[in-house]
Amino acid sequence: GIRDSSVTGVQTCALPIFVFDELRDRLGLHAVPLRNYRLTGGAEVYLRWGSTDTKVFDEVFLEKIYAPLAAAIPADSVPDVLVDLGANIGLSSLFLCRMLGFNHVIAVEPDRANLRSLRQNLEPNVAAEVTSIQAFAGAQRGFANMLDAGHGSWGLRMGARADHGIPVLPMREILPHTPEGVLLKCDIEGAEQLIFPEIAEWD
Repeated sequence: GIRDSSVTGVQTCALPIFVFDELRDRLGLHAVPLRNYRLTGGAEVYLRWGSTDTKVFDEVFLEKIYAPLAAAIPADSVPDVLVDLGANIGLSSLFLCRMLGFNHVIAVEPDRANLRSLRQNLEPNVAAEVTSIQAFAGAQRGFANMLDAGHGSWGLRMGARADHGIPVLPMREILPHTPEGVLLKCDIEGAEQLIFPEIAEWD
């Protein structure tokens, strides 16, 4: 897998622009609604200003919250597949792909607008095959409504079960059968306890 830390950062020419845009946003001086930033190594990501995209970018590429996870995986033991539950706009998948070099990414995201951004941010920027699915991960197959908890596009969660709406897929339908293993990233706004009930306590 790729472990050169230089490919995970933001180019020096892009970082000041991003910080300046954040400052303008906080002052109410709205930046261009959709901005693109080029990362070291050539990847280009698109963020929707006025949304939580910038907070996700902060966490993933500036704070590098997934770097310890990636560093803990030996180079000769990188799984073949990354499964990203609650993939949002694809930045966590992009970071992990650039660090570890997966062959296949399965990104599951219930929000249609987030999924469009995910495809724009992920598919042109990674060598891996990308499968993007609009769905919730849940205990049983079915449908559910979207619940907006008031935290923006990164806090949308599964609401009440419904006769139609956004598909709910159980893990057995999401996880691939591969002898090379799977890395599972799961950030599904409290629904983790539905699909992993054997874990006794949740923060």
